[in-house]
Amino acid sequence: LRRMNESTKEEAKNDTTTILGLIENAEAESKKEITEIQSALRMLEQRLLSVESSFSSTIASLQQNLSRQEERLDALGRPLFNLAAVERGLQDSDVRVSVLTSSLQDQIEQLRVAVEGIENF
Repeated sequence: LRRMNESTKEEAKNDTTTILGLIENAEAESKKEITEIQSALRMLEQRLLSVESSFSSTIASLQQNLSRQEERLDALGRPLFNLAAVERGLQDSDVRVSVLTSSLQDQIEQLRVAVEGIENF
């Protein structure tokens, strides 16, 4: 009976060691996956920041071009109603730019929150 008890204890010990090993392996794999996800999210965030920067540069360039065109129309003495139409077009463009910029900023913020959440995990 004593030998059976010792044998059972040894089997339980071996089983426990095996289970702990499996848990450690799973933890290591999870940490590796989290690190890969964090890296991918950082890369995505950098790409979005790059897109936002490019987008901002393009918007600034378009706004400069529109201003120059408005100045040319002014210099040519076009009727005021044409200038008003150009102004409305510029205002519409500004609204669209604001919406797109806001959307990009929201996406970047969501990515930052996601990266922080994963890092804190």
